[in-house]
Amino acid sequence: MPEARWKRIERQTARLLGTQRLPSSGRPAPDILAGPFCIEHKVRKRLPAWLLQALAQARQTAGPGQIPLVVLAAAPGPGRPIQRLALLALDDLLHLLNSPQATAYDQTTARPNGT
Repeated sequence: MPEARWKRIERQTARLLGTQRLPSSGRPAPDILAGPFCIEHKVRKRLPAWLLQALAQARQTAGPGQIPLVVLAAAPGPGRPIQRLALLALDDLLHLLNSPQATAYDQTTARPNGT
């Protein structure tokens, strides 16, 4: 029986991050562990057009040395907390993690070194 497409794509993503996909145990667990990241991986045939357009807009307006980032906010109303999510291309995340600034990051405390 051929391997499920979503498993193959999860394995590819894990490889890009220098790690392996975690097999499903039937209990709640991450799909991928990569350094300080606990990754829940989702595969879809298509991502929403408005989301891809937002990332394209961030890419278009990013200056030299800037990483395009989209922040999504759900604002349910007065007195209720706003939920914010950050989205960036995986290639940009890999670039950021391999930059000199990332090597100055202490993964045990999740703070820049020296703070």
